[in-house]
Amino acid sequence: MIKAVVFDCFGVFYVDRYGELTGIPKDEVTQQLYGVLLVRNEALLEYAEFLRKTYKLGLLSNLGPGAMDKYFAQTERKKLFDTVVVSSEVGLVKPQPEIYELTAERLGVAPNEVLFIDDLPINCDAARAVGMQAIVYTSTDQLKKDISRIL
Repeated sequence: MIKAVVFDCFGVFYVDRYGELTGIPKDEVTQQLYGVLLVRNEALLEYAEFLRKTYKLGLLSNLGPGAMDKYFAQTERKKLFDTVVVSSEVGLVKPQPEIYELTAERLGVAPNEVLFIDDLPINCDAARAVGMQAIVYTSTDQLKKDISRIL
């Protein structure tokens, strides 16, 4: 039974929405704009807040030191997520299995109770390898359909 949903930050809450607004393919956006403050996917954030009524929420990202503040202020992170795991702060990176296990531990759930969402298939494969269910994010509509099928 799923008890927690863990989101990637860059590539899920920001890149895809920027690509939708500009018409630039997501892979080009990633190459051109990594590290730049991008337009948020507000619809996905609202959906995440809806999920938080029932599930614990986590944010897991390979961002560098201090970069998370560009996307979510400290107070906002505390409001939206039960835990935020940033690779530069914990000395691990996706797709290392230990970073997924650490995230589940911080959420107080077993890995098999986590649904992980990332735009990179390699990261989803790594999450599955530790027992999590995973969805490769391509759009907000696709994600909502996949989540409703799983939850």
